[in-house]
Amino acid sequence: MRILAFLLGWVCALGAARATTVIPPTFDSLVDDAELVFRGRVIATKSDWSGTGPKRRIATWVTFAVERTLRGEAEPTLTLEFAGGEVDGRRLDVAGWPRFAVGDHGVFFVENRRARLCPLKGVRHGRYRIVADPGTGREHVLRDDYSPLRMPAEVGRPLAAQSAAPAAAAPGAGLALVQFESLVTARSAQVPVPDRSRR
Repeated sequence: MRILAFLLGWVCALGAARATTVIPPTFDSLVDDAELVFRGRVIATKSDWSGTGPKRRIATWVTFAVERTLRGEAEPTLTLEFAGGEVDGRRLDVAGWPRFAVGDHGVFFVENRRARLCPLKGVRHGRYRIVADPGTGREHVLRDDYSPLRMPAEVGRPLAAQSAAPAAAAPGAGLALVQFESLVTARSAQVPVPDRSRR
């Protein structure tokens, strides 16, 4: 029976690695449940082994340069751990997980910075890309799937499957970055920041 339970556990774990189902948050819950919301840029990524024994797995540490905090507090640089990555020719891909590259610019909603699977609220729903309009230089917000975020209610729309960045995203169709940040800080002021320091 113990062997059967062990095998069933592995099957479940493999299934979780191949597919991730997430209920999209509302804009209010996206902000309310975040212990930290910041605007920043990816400056480094590193994959290695994390954990010990049966919990040992491949993880990727993403380091951000924090440009502005919209909720909570953070140091000038912040490193978060995400399950998945590649080490010594071994690769762990988690479908539906956000992917990062050096230079990525965005607004990030961190539910728990100590989490070791995905620290972002709603997984990919916790990451909003910042792109500049080529003509005006004005910065706008896109969702993780590169679709424009036109209004807060669209936070709750399902995301498209991950794909490479489009040749030309249309930033003008999304909210201006300053408007998005204003909405986040206004909502944040209404609800206390959750304290997850004891988790």
